[in-house]
Amino acid sequence: MFQKMNKNRYAVLFFFACLLGCAPTMQEALEYNNKLTGIQIEATESIKKLNKAFDLRTVDSLEIYRTEALVVLQKLSEELAQITPRMGKEGEDLYTVCKSYVEVLQNLLQNEYTEQVRIYLLSETEYTEVEKERFDALNKEIDEKYFPAYDAFATAQEVFVAKWEIILKEDK
Repeated sequence: MFQKMNKNRYAVLFFFACLLGCAPTMQEALEYNNKLTGIQIEATESIKKLNKAFDLRTVDSLEIYRTEALVVLQKLSEELAQITPRMGKEGEDLYTVCKSYVEVLQNLLQNEYTEQVRIYLLSETEYTEVEKERFDALNKEIDEKYFPAYDAFATAQEVFVAKWEIILKEDK
């Protein structure tokens, strides 16, 4: 009987040693945060080029930047599919909102931005007040979809870094 208790005790100790050894580390949390944040930043940058082309009125670049952004977002979507959500509830939430953020940007590019590019490429005779109003309405739709997705990512990241006590560097 004593020998059986010792085996059980060792089994229990081995189980707890494995459990403690398998717990996420601060370094893993930092790498996880950096990976998801990197995806979010790259997604944002892909859209910035297109928005800048609109601002600078570089008509020739609009469709190129829209297509490039779609390619980047597809690549990021595939990268996200390779990441296993982990690091507790906060890490899973961060993954979920990062994935949602990329999906929102893809959707905007395939719909609202595509229509904006079409309107922007109209000749002066085709560009009417109706088209101008539609373009402005599309800007509003983009903002109404983009900012909640961006804010959700920022909030989830704040919660994640607070839990793991990660100190973020501020961009200058």
